[in-house]
Amino acid sequence: MTTDLISKLFLLHSVIRREVNAAIKRGGYPWRFEHYIFLSAIPPGKGIPLKYISTAIFGRDQPPLRRALDALEKAKLIRLKREAADRRHLRIHITSEGLDVLAVLHQLTMDSIDQALVETEPEMLNDLANLLDRVQVDADPESSEVA
Repeated sequence: MTTDLISKLFLLHSVIRREVNAAIKRGGYPWRFEHYIFLSAIPPGKGIPLKYISTAIFGRDQPPLRRALDALEKAKLIRLKREAADRRHLRIHITSEGLDVLAVLHQLTMDSIDQALVETEPEMLNDLANLLDRVQVDADPESSEVA
C-alpha cells in the first residue's frame, strides 16, 4: 500500500510539474517549476535561511538548488545577505521584482494544477489533501535543525 501510494504521488508530481513547466514556457517566461517552488518558499520581508531552502525544500544541498539560486539572483528576483548572528550563513530575501514574477508563476501553476486534475473527483482531492496534512513534517524555517 505505502509503495503504491508513493509511486502515485511521484507520478502526480511529475504530471503537475510537466503541466506547470509547459504553461510557464507558453507564457514566454524563462523560469521552471523549481524556480516557482524556490520563490514561493521565501516569506516577503524577513527572508529565509539558505540552509532551510536547501534541506527542507530541495531535500539537500544539490546542483539544481545552486543553479536555481544563481538564476534567480542574476535576474534580481532574490538577494542574499549574510546572517547578522553568524556570518557563515546566508539568508535569502525575495525582491519586489521577485514578488511580481512569483504572482505570475503562482497563477500559471494553479491553473496548470487545475487542468492536470480536472477529471479528479473533489472527494478524492479532499482525501489527498487531508492525508498530506497528516504526514506533513513540521519544520521551523528559523531553525538550523531541519529535516
